[in-house]
Amino acid sequence: MENKENNQSEQNLTSDVAVRSSRGSAKNIVFVIAIFLLAAIAGYVLFVKEEGEKTPEQVISQQSEEFQQRVEELPADAPKEERYSYYLRIARGFYLQGEYDKATEWLDKFAEEDRDYQGVWYHYALIAKDTGNQDKALEDVRKAVTATPDNPQPWELYFELIKDQSREAQDAIYQEALVATENDPKIVAAYDAFKANQ
Repeated sequence: MENKENNQSEQNLTSDVAVRSSRGSAKNIVFVIAIFLLAAIAGYVLFVKEEGEKTPEQVISQQSEEFQQRVEELPADAPKEERYSYYLRIARGFYLQGEYDKATEWLDKFAEEDRDYQGVWYHYALIAKDTGNQDKALEDVRKAVTATPDNPQPWELYFELIKDQSREAQDAIYQEALVATENDPKIVAAYDAFKANQ
């Protein structure tokens, strides 16, 4: 009987060790799975973070490519306003990347009679200014303010381009801008900043 009790004790002990061992194994397995999951999540987060942190140049380049794709997909009978909207966005993207020749190519896609479309002459003026062609920049910005007189952006560029003109000439252009933009506060602020920097 004592032998039977010893056997029973040994079985209980063996069974207890097995249970504890299996619990330990289960804990180890859960621990290992948790480590793998954390590593996978961390890897995913790093991947998303790296993919999500694009430079402004990368974002602009990607957008330009997307807009070019959209232009290619437009049906032949698409309204020219829709096509022109993409042309201008693409040109602006190339301008912002400093690729002035490509920006000009896209601006040149506008029909001559449609270059008064909002922003075309303004971007021609920006390109001319940035490439050192002051006379062309002034010519194009004049066309821009004529085409879209109520848009403050071309006027602001105009102020920047007339810095070498007389104060009377500058004030005359400022008065013209105020009338055209109906006293837009941006014009007042831009001209005040322009005068302060002279």
